Amino acid sequence: MNGLAGLANGGEKTGEIHPVNNLRSYSRVLLIALCLSILAGLLTFSTTTASAASPPKSEEDLLGDVMPGADYFSHKRGEPPVYQAFLTDPDSGEVHLMGYVFRSSDVPPNVKGYAGTIDVLVGLDLTGTITGVRVLRYSEPMKGIIGDFLRWTGVQEQFAGKSLTDNFRVGTDIDGISRATITVSAMARDIKNTSRRVAKAYLTPTEVQPTQIPASTMTPASEASFPLTVLGNTEPTIRADVEVADDLSELLAALPTLDDSINDIEDETVLTRLREQAADISVWILIGLLLLATYAFLKKCVRVRWLVLATTIVFLGFFDGSFLSVSHVTGVITVGTSLFTSDLKLLIITSFVIISTLFWGRVFCGYICPFGAIQTFLARFVPSRFQRELPKSIHERAQYIKYGLLLVPLILAVTAENASTFHYLEPFGTIFFLTPSFWLWAILVGVLIGSAVVPQFYCRYACPLGATLGLLSVLSIFRIRRVAQCGVCNLCEQKCPTGAIRGAEIQFRECVRCGICESQLNSLKGSCRHDLEQIRTRLKNWPTAGSAPTIESRS
Repeated sequence: MNGLAGLANGGEKTGEIHPVNNLRSYSRVLLIALCLSILAGLLTFSTTTASAASPPKSEEDLLGDVMPGADYFSHKRGEPPVYQAFLTDPDSGEVHLMGYVFRSSDVPPNVKGYAGTIDVLVGLDLTGTITGVRVLRYSEPMKGIIGDFLRWTGVQEQFAGKSLTDNFRVGTDIDGISRATITVSAMARDIKNTSRRVAKAYLTPTEVQPTQIPASTMTPASEASFPLTVLGNTEPTIRADVEVADDLSELLAALPTLDDSINDIEDETVLTRLREQAADISVWILIGLLLLATYAFLKKCVRVRWLVLATTIVFLGFFDGSFLSVSHVTGVITVGTSLFTSDLKLLIITSFVIISTLFWGRVFCGYICPFGAIQTFLARFVPSRFQRELPKSIHERAQYIKYGLLLVPLILAVTAENASTFHYLEPFGTIFFLTPSFWLWAILVGVLIGSAVVPQFYCRYACPLGATLGLLSVLSIFRIRRVAQCGVCNLCEQKCPTGAIRGAEIQFRECVRCGICESQLNSLKGSCRHDLEQIRTRLKNWPTAGSAPTIESRS
């Protein structure tokens, strides 16, 4: 009951030595530090974006990488547009067609990844085998955290030698990248689909005819630079005979869908992909975690909640990385719902978050957000003498910062292609993905220090995903009950980790449904655990009988 007597003094705890002026100054320092960290991140983002604006190599410079052994390349031409690759016979000196090189963006429709399409250069020989792949352009949120992961050694190279009859599925015949499964899977499906369309257009017995090219205008692959050789505009002097009819017949027999429409050679259905992913043990661990979190929330079981929080940090944070981010919100704008139908775990956790928020509010924030869980443990183990609360006037204004920060990625998603700032606004990617960026670690340390001093500092003032769920929670059906004692007892207000309680009122969009205040109520009788007469003797200005204030929650 300590602190109840301070209700008449504006809710300050009695006996605490925290001068208001010093506290206000300290809070301003924290807010200024937060703003400076975000500004520094945005400045770093702008410089890194500018430096990465031009790729290290153009598609013409990479032709030899995706079609090794080629001596000459033609201009890009045809429908879909392709480069023809030629090889000189060392014995006869004749030049023969080796295959085709194409850019995936030239062969639509394309499969979208986490934040958009992934543009790749692909080499395809005359037997329907991929000779090489090089990534030209892609924009993925994870790229800002862990680096240019699609160009890591082994990622592009693993596609060389694959036949068009292969599955091209991550986890079966394609190696994925931890926590970037959606992106790698999308790239693999796009390479398969576009390669099959090119094969249908060019690798048919009727299309493959002896090709005549002018020797005087051919450019060696080792010296190739744009513009490349223009074919067919002078008298042909070299005959490139293509003896591939038998091989093509075997290929077409193995790929009967090449004779059908383009739609028939597209990827497997969404249901098929999701059903295959259901065999992954991590999917069932996620389902078990969500069920355990639901039990802890409904039963208000504190011990189970701590178990859920610890599991969330280990599994969702460091091991699996399938937690939600504001990048998923912007992904709906840039990619659409296919973002969620490509990954079963993401579909499950997104469905859980939306449903639980519409029913009860921000359950995700209070139970299964890994970074929220870290802040909860931090508040639990940091000595209370080091913890502070911002003055109410500052807190009430500062909590709107996160709604302003939410606008940044939303505006960029609508107006600026290939722009991403989420890794500067969401520091949990830094700790869970172990980014090499100095600035991201600086932002993380600043946020953790702020959270050690002001409990749930990031959740209160800077989380754009929390802002999104806060807006959605306005529609929540089941809210926290309030009773007569809530008008005079400020115990729940003092213990609320996000400062969402103000006397008898709850600012529901700021509530993370942690259950701390609900555990103060008797679940069987629906009344406060504190004796009303005992509270009466400890407080000043107790309302007379029959004049107790009406208690309502505020959204």
